[in-house]
Amino acid sequence: MARVIGAIAMRLCRLRPPIRVGLNRISLLSEIADRWAEALHQWSRMNEGAWNNRTQDRHAEYLLYQTLVGAWPIDAPRCWQYMLKACREAKLRTSWQEPNVGYEQNIKGFVERVLQNEEFVDSLTKFVEPLVQPGRINSLAQTLIKLVVPGTPDFYQGTELWDLSLVDPDNRRPVDYQQRMILLDRCRSMSAADVLADWDSGLPKLWLIDRLLSLRATYPREFSETSRYQPLVAQGAHLGNLFAFRRGKNLIAVVPRLTLSLANQWEDTRLPLPGGTWQNIFTQETLSGSATANELFRTFPVALLRKATN
Repeated sequence: MARVIGAIAMRLCRLRPPIRVGLNRISLLSEIADRWAEALHQWSRMNEGAWNNRTQDRHAEYLLYQTLVGAWPIDAPRCWQYMLKACREAKLRTSWQEPNVGYEQNIKGFVERVLQNEEFVDSLTKFVEPLVQPGRINSLAQTLIKLVVPGTPDFYQGTELWDLSLVDPDNRRPVDYQQRMILLDRCRSMSAADVLADWDSGLPKLWLIDRLLSLRATYPREFSETSRYQPLVAQGAHLGNLFAFRRGKNLIAVVPRLTLSLANQWEDTRLPLPGGTWQNIFTQETLSGSATANELFRTFPVALLRKATN
């Protein structure tokens, strides 16, 4: 069944998925392929009547469910604008150059009726709930990597917090910069534990970005073109779930991967550290020798170590 779903997904490669945090949620589906396949079949049966006895498009239906998982909660107008753009740019049944109005109205009606189906909405909500936190952890991991790897990090407008926007024009909605200024002022005096007490606001992501940009400004040579990139290899039962690399001589970035299936059961997984003492800039904890995954992620879901002593 997982192979069938994968084949359908490959056929939809021209239909663009939601971006940023939504995409982090969607990536989790690869860890629960059987559960995802079961949900698809269940939802398709629930929404059979939403086609209103008109021609069904299973490709568009699959894309709709994937989009809803990535962007939930989302209302029908936003969802339809995304589906219209995706279907036209896929050029399978309609396009910008030759719009198929009848087909598009069929898809629009399907989207609207699906989101009016209370049984489906309840099932979707229950399916998405376990994905929210792992998706946020994935977002923190990707943000840390982006800020530490070679190159210049870029943040699209408003994405300093969790962002469930779809592609344009959805991602061009007004950004509440006043809210971000208030949160930024708050987070600069907060500890890792403090920001994690306010997950829903997106504060952990903003807090991480602020600390990394401050570090880049304070130690520009650590992030210069001459600062080399070196992969590090973990050890233990779940070494494949720990991704780490050294930037230059004085920085080590460590993030978890495949967090949903791991369920934070690291067992003896650990990361051998280069010689000297290392300080986690997020938690101020010091480490040396070999750091267990539990030590690295005990207080904050990702880690950035800076060399303290030789």
